[in-house]
Amino acid sequence: MTEHTERDWRPVFAVLADDDRRRVYAQVVLGVVSSPAGDGEGGQLPARTRRALRALQRVGLVTVTDDGGYVAGPEVFAAALAAGTSARPQGVERFLEDGRIAQYPASPADRRAVLQWVVERALTPEEVLDERAVTERLRRFHEDPVTLRRYLVDFGLVVRDADGSAYSRTRTAG
Repeated sequence: MTEHTERDWRPVFAVLADDDRRRVYAQVVLGVVSSPAGDGEGGQLPARTRRALRALQRVGLVTVTDDGGYVAGPEVFAAALAAGTSARPQGVERFLEDGRIAQYPASPADRRAVLQWVVERALTPEEVLDERAVTERLRRFHEDPVTLRRYLVDFGLVVRDADGSAYSRTRTAG
């Protein structure tokens, strides 16, 4: 049987996209085509069926048994499913999609962690920015940078001047 890796599920689907191959695969699974003698004349399978079987063998959907018969095994599907399973994100990553906040956490501790993650990437220590500059930097982390800026202030990770003209990281922000 062909050795399968995480990236080779596509050839399996490509083989099964063909009507003849899908029909022959179903016949092998059901035991209708179980040997080279099959249903053809003179002890031979039809050429179409033989071609389909070769394609199915190449991707590991069908194997030839010791007695020359054909058998379908579920290993290819198990490998494809296993390859498609990714580890569950942990920590802040649970709330991000492509490096942006996909949703704000309900838990205050998780929300603080997400905001801490943002402030560490958006503002350097000792940096003082005006409102427009802070908003522009936060835009890369969420579609609503004004709300994000407000959360950073509310959680004490960013401080703003009394008139709102200057923003900077607090010492508790990492």
